Amino acid sequence: MRSSIKMKFSLFLLILLLLTVLLLRIFILEGIRENQKREYESYLKQQTDLSEAYLRQSFLSSEELLPEVFLKKTAAELTENLARYTGQETALFSLEGVLLSPRKEILNEETLKELLPLALEGKTLYQAKGDDLFYLTPLKLQNQRVGILAFYYSLRNENSFYESTASRFLYVGALVFLVSFLVAYLYFRPYASDIVKLNEAVEKIETGSYDFKVSERNDEIGSLSQGVYHMGQKIKATLNDMQEEEKKLTDAVKKLEILGKQQKEFIGAVTHEFKTPLTSVRAYLDLLSMYPDDAVLLKKALPAIEEETRRLYDMVEKTLELSRLEHYTPQASLSPLKLSVLVEEILHSLKGKIEKFGLTLSKEVEEVEILGDREALLIVLMNLLDNAIKYNKPQGKIFIRIYPEVHLGILQLEDTGIGIPMDLSQRIFDPFYTVDKNRSRETGGVGLGLSLAKKYTELQGGTLTLLASSDEGTAFQLSFPLAPESDE
Repeated sequence: MRSSIKMKFSLFLLILLLLTVLLLRIFILEGIRENQKREYESYLKQQTDLSEAYLRQSFLSSEELLPEVFLKKTAAELTENLARYTGQETALFSLEGVLLSPRKEILNEETLKELLPLALEGKTLYQAKGDDLFYLTPLKLQNQRVGILAFYYSLRNENSFYESTASRFLYVGALVFLVSFLVAYLYFRPYASDIVKLNEAVEKIETGSYDFKVSERNDEIGSLSQGVYHMGQKIKATLNDMQEEEKKLTDAVKKLEILGKQQKEFIGAVTHEFKTPLTSVRAYLDLLSMYPDDAVLLKKALPAIEEETRRLYDMVEKTLELSRLEHYTPQASLSPLKLSVLVEEILHSLKGKIEKFGLTLSKEVEEVEILGDREALLIVLMNLLDNAIKYNKPQGKIFIRIYPEVHLGILQLEDTGIGIPMDLSQRIFDPFYTVDKNRSRETGGVGLGLSLAKKYTELQGGTLTLLASSDEGTAFQLSFPLAPESDE
């Protein structure tokens, strides 16, 4: 589990300050204890020297010649006088470890058992227990050991001072610790906050978000924040460029795939559509070569060959025209045209076909003048009206409506033909695509009319769309910009 840098800073400050206070407490209190120890050791040494001086003076002023005998005879008096002279409770022991002075309550039997054998060996030593200190040192007269001098020293004042100092240090240390921690925390908090923000900024960059607030500090952290921001912006720009390039590449690949697929379909359709009339022509020619004198066959073959040849010629012309439009965009010669006049011209040329299929034609025409290319528009209208006739039902209907609408001239063409399934409606403008192959064979359609119509419509700045299609018929809509005067 990852811990926050604020927590780490706080924990580090806490441990550092606590360790500092503890070390100061240990060293200072230990120094006080050592200083007290040196003081009472020096004091007891002085008392020893004073006691020996007093004993020498007392011995020299007495008539006794032997120091040991003098000490034993005058032990009680000497002890009493030494206690008054030094201000310490005093006891005297012989070299055999026998107590020479009167017994004192302060003498601790356990301490004497521990210290007296060592003192008899000529060592100066002491032992402190609680508020009591027992000091034993060899006593010399005439440069020879004559006994053991014992002092009782009270450590109550030293211990009281030490405990008072320790208690005061505890309170002062706690106060210093809290104040120092608070000041240090407030000082380092902005640094930790900025580092946390930098970390959050890096995490945002990792997740794809490159916008964040830049630190306003004037130190290294501020420079680092600005550097991270600029780095994020560069990454963002680079990724955007890469995405744009990837999108362009993907679109290009898709277009190539679509073009490749269309090319294959186009070649397949051209091969298939061209092969059908050629096969029919070749079959009739083979029969005529086999039966040249058959009048019935000749009468039937000549119209069929003529029809298939016409159909093949029509396919070649439309294929070449469509190929030309695919590779070259001819310049449209736009001029004001009355849409109704052009429609009447096409209907007049198709009048025989309309009567042949027994179709009923109805119109709802308003005077509309559009901006278009006459020859291109005639091709569009011819293909649309020809399809409406060829793919209509016997005794069917054709309805034409022309009207203006918001800077556009609209032509709607409806028929009661075989219709186009809506799932195939996006393909009807593809070259050589026909909904009913058998019906196309019967009517001579090759699936190029709508492709040419759409190309020529877009060439003039217009649109051709399939409005609706069902079993009851199909509806197309042509729209062209209105001529400037008509628009006004």
